[in-house]
Amino acid sequence: MTVRELAERKCPTKSHVKKGAKPEEADPSKRLTPKQRAFLEAFACGGSIRLAAESAKVSRRNHCRWLKSDPKYAEAFEDARERAIEAMEAEARRRAVEGVQEAVYYEGAVCGHRQRYSDNLLMFLLKAARPDVYAERAQVAMEHRGQIARQIPELAKPGRAAARATMAAARQAD
Repeated sequence: MTVRELAERKCPTKSHVKKGAKPEEADPSKRLTPKQRAFLEAFACGGSIRLAAESAKVSRRNHCRWLKSDPKYAEAFEDARERAIEAMEAEARRRAVEGVQEAVYYEGAVCGHRQRYSDNLLMFLLKAARPDVYAERAQVAMEHRGQIARQIPELAKPGRAAARATMAAARQAD
């Protein structure tokens, strides 16, 4: 599903207003203009500022101005941003685990379908969920810059001379 399709589809949203809550405890988006609410709803569904602006028929400039001048809008935008991220995570999880139907062609005609899964998406999800287990571990030992400069004096020189010296040192090492 493309970002445009996500933005255009109707996405269910929960009301964050507690039953019996006082107006100041209510969802900050309830205190916004209809244009602002339309923009935020479209953004929460698709995660694209450009598509949300097109959908709500407002300019990106308005969105930027609202962010700077209206703290209630900024708070509501952060909430919409979190909902957009959650929607993208759900779609990534669906593609990784459930897969997507892909047409199979033979001599230019569709002859069937197959389920395609995304191993890359699954790996990203695992790395995000358990970085201690799935993160790549690369340790790089760094020497102090001064020690390196003493070993290769040309590196202490500024500009092109340092670059030439580095290239020469690399050629000698090979």
